Amino acid sequence: MTSVLQYTNITQELNDNRSDQSRANTDTHTQNIQRNCEIDELFAQTLQFYSETHPTSRCYIPKQRTSKKLANIVDYINQVILPDYVIRDIEFPELQTIIYSAAWTAAKVNGSRINLSSTQDRNNPRKDYKPKWQKRLECKIDAIRAKLGRLTHYIQGHRSRKLEIEVNKILRDYRIHTTHEAPNTHLAHYLDTLKQKLAVYKSRLNRYIKCTLRKTQNDLFHSNTKN
Repeated sequence: MTSVLQYTNITQELNDNRSDQSRANTDTHTQNIQRNCEIDELFAQTLQFYSETHPTSRCYIPKQRTSKKLANIVDYINQVILPDYVIRDIEFPELQTIIYSAAWTAAKVNGSRINLSSTQDRNNPRKDYKPKWQKRLECKIDAIRAKLGRLTHYIQGHRSRKLEIEVNKILRDYRIHTTHEAPNTHLAHYLDTLKQKLAVYKSRLNRYIKCTLRKTQNDLFHSNTKN
């Protein structure tokens, strides 16, 4: 009986020594890891941002491919950052936010193209939002205005190598005014062609904007009527 008790005590002491040694090794390993200011600051910003949002309104985190870089990031977050935030009496919503912020930080540092936002921000478009067709027309208008300015500058007698290259390109691109008329031969003809194209694009842009505004107002009217 005495030998059994001695064996039990020895086994318990060995287990305690092993647990203490493993804890000491873990603490030593954590202390040896250098702090990464980039990950620390990003995690703090993410946690502060998403602590004020509902879990169901948080954005989807893309799936990450297994790599050595991702393993190092996750290991750093688990061993260095999370122990400072996860405590024994933590509530579940706070724990969920910390875990989500850690996953978001790991994905961001790993190279994912994600930003701090919520699904509510995506559902509420910005006031300065422009559809693609409007951006395309505005780019064409700006390009024609720039060509008009260069050609006018050239007609006024200004000369430079860069300006001559740009003007020669304009003359090549706009040699034909219409299929039913003779090609342009004078600079005034090219200038007139550019002005007409500019007027066409501007009128098209205004027409599209008015049409879109009218449709938006009609949709708002019908939705308010139903409500």
